[in-house]
Amino acid sequence: MPPPCLVTPSRRPPHLHLPNTLTPPNMPRRAKKVAQAAIAASGHDVDMQPAANDAPFEPAAEVDAPAPPPAKKPKNRSALSKVKGRKGAMAVFNALPIDLIFDIASHLDPCDLYVLSRTCKVFRSVVTGTNSQALWQEARARVGLPELALPMTDLQYAHLLFGKGCTFCDRKNAGKPEPYFRARICTACMKDKFSDTYTTAGYTAVRKAAGEDLHPIAMFCTVGTSHISRYGTQYRLADITRVNADLKRRFPISSESYADRNWIAGRRDAQMYGREYASEPSTLAQKWYAEEMEAKVIARREDGDKLRAWLNSQERAKALSKDEIRKIRREDLERRFKAQGFTDSEFNYEWRQEALVKKPELLTERMWAKNEPILKAKLLDIRRRHRRAAFSSCLAGAKLNRPFKPVYPDIDMAVKFPVLAAVSDDLEDPKPAQELFAEHKEAILSDIDGVIRDRLHGMLRAVGKAYEQLRQDQKNKATWKDDYIKNLTVNAVTLPRLPPWIPRDDTTPITASDEQIVAFLESHDLACFTCEECHTVAEGLSTVQHLTKPYACTSDYTVAGGRVLPTLDDWARCGRPTDPIQTDKKLLLRALYIKKQLDSAKLESPDSSLLEEAAKYNVDMEENKIYKVEVICECEPTRAWYNGARQTKVMDMLNHFRKHINQDTGKITKSTIRVEVDYSHAFRRAVSSARILAGVPAAGLADPFDSLDIFGGYDSGVDYDSYGGYEDEEREECSIM
Repeated sequence: MPPPCLVTPSRRPPHLHLPNTLTPPNMPRRAKKVAQAAIAASGHDVDMQPAANDAPFEPAAEVDAPAPPPAKKPKNRSALSKVKGRKGAMAVFNALPIDLIFDIASHLDPCDLYVLSRTCKVFRSVVTGTNSQALWQEARARVGLPELALPMTDLQYAHLLFGKGCTFCDRKNAGKPEPYFRARICTACMKDKFSDTYTTAGYTAVRKAAGEDLHPIAMFCTVGTSHISRYGTQYRLADITRVNADLKRRFPISSESYADRNWIAGRRDAQMYGREYASEPSTLAQKWYAEEMEAKVIARREDGDKLRAWLNSQERAKALSKDEIRKIRREDLERRFKAQGFTDSEFNYEWRQEALVKKPELLTERMWAKNEPILKAKLLDIRRRHRRAAFSSCLAGAKLNRPFKPVYPDIDMAVKFPVLAAVSDDLEDPKPAQELFAEHKEAILSDIDGVIRDRLHGMLRAVGKAYEQLRQDQKNKATWKDDYIKNLTVNAVTLPRLPPWIPRDDTTPITASDEQIVAFLESHDLACFTCEECHTVAEGLSTVQHLTKPYACTSDYTVAGGRVLPTLDDWARCGRPTDPIQTDKKLLLRALYIKKQLDSAKLESPDSSLLEEAAKYNVDMEENKIYKVEVICECEPTRAWYNGARQTKVMDMLNHFRKHINQDTGKITKSTIRVEVDYSHAFRRAVSSARILAGVPAAGLADPFDSLDIFGGYDSGVDYDSYGGYEDEEREECSIM
């Protein structure tokens, strides 16, 4: 509640002062505002400050005066931080003598003088006063800036090169200097307020700005930007409008105007390329251009060339200085990491292209503490990949004397083995990869051999169990038929003898040597397996490597990157129901049946004329190389010669049976296979070469099914078998080449 009124309504004093007990000198500002608002609500004009000659007012006894609020502790501030401008931190500089300020400014560059002019009025008066011209001239000479033939003020010159804002809009951090136009223009203003004359849209904008009545010499008298700038030569539309109106007032458009345009164009070309122009000005427009405009155009062009050359030199110097800073930063980083054990080979191109390495800033302790974990992780990753590449070479050389060398895994799979994985992942050890591999060579190779031996033993047990099931079915005279081949029954083949060291169960130990195991899986008729993921059939040793190829096993061949490599426990396992590599009695039965068909084929071709030709031209070749025996599936008899089913290997024919599965229903279609005997490619080409050497045309001797045979009837005499490579060690020269 406000205090009682101190005066009568009939006589209002000019000022009424609150007692000191209510408004002590240290009353907070907010408390004073509250009290002032309360008194104003009472309808009296009150001065919040007591008069000097007034006695303190003592309130009535019945009125309880509120206790004053506690005084706040003043903040500890310096004297210069309380005020700004002349009375603050700048007061020290404002107190300097003017001669000393001029002496300091005489050592500054134009960029520094320009910044100084924007600091305060005192410094602006120093760099823009009557005696400041010498400061600017010395500053420009210090940085190599040219003096302009067409003068500008010192501040305009400095703003053109060192300013940040655009000349035509309020953007403060935009715009690039245009030395020929003498202004800073941002991208938005260049598109909105400027236009060219060599595009349809640009020429339309120019004609619109000129009011559809452009004076023939208007564009020669309008200032444009550099022709090598961001958008080519651009003209400001407002300047075109102004110049066009002025020219039409001075020289109204007539037939002479177009002659004036040609004269000015020829004169400018002669001046630009250093040629003499004999024609003198004859019309008023020509004389006006020669007397008033020509010198300005030449001066502006020369000044623009000088400024552009200076700007280009600054860009080159800036880029050079950045490269030097990057080099110092990279060397500092490498020195610090070399102290941690990293070598020169690890600071490769990938390291130099790292953003934190090529950053154009000198390295500080704060940056080092922040960037060290990131860059160290990068170097450790480079070391890991370098080690894997080196381990790959070491492993390729070390496996040559091992029994399982045909099935040694690649480095991507080998680093999953325990010993090699431990050596590869110990990245804190700075030893070279070759030295690390040499120290742990025997342990690494023994570990790999042990895992491979375990995998091969599982494959042998799977073959033994499938063989035993097939033998028992034949012994019991079972009647089941094969799913793929018509009329193929369980008793259609004779089982070969299985080595006694291959067990028929999971408990009998395998006593065979590593060499015996490799030889069996490499060449035996029963060593065939299928991959349950892609249904590929391959021999034993090929199956071991099958799962370790990124693109070798995938059901979706459109997936980028192929499949993910298996874990060590799943690598080429065989025998468990969940293992991808399997074999069964039906697969063994098909392989034995196809092998029987191939072996029982009689090596005799229905066409004996080629044998007669070979005898005539003394072509001597072993019988097993003269003929080729093929198993052909008759599932598509009209396309049998190019449908992919013409195979010479048992495994290829087994893979062909995948085509007999209907992808929609999963139903299997049976087919009949037959064997054909024909002359081999090598024999046909040998006869062809013999006929060419004898001077007889050799057309018609090529394989009729070999539609892509580029040799045709013209063979160079090289006996090349499509499956066995070159057969003759000496190559004969073709007589027609």
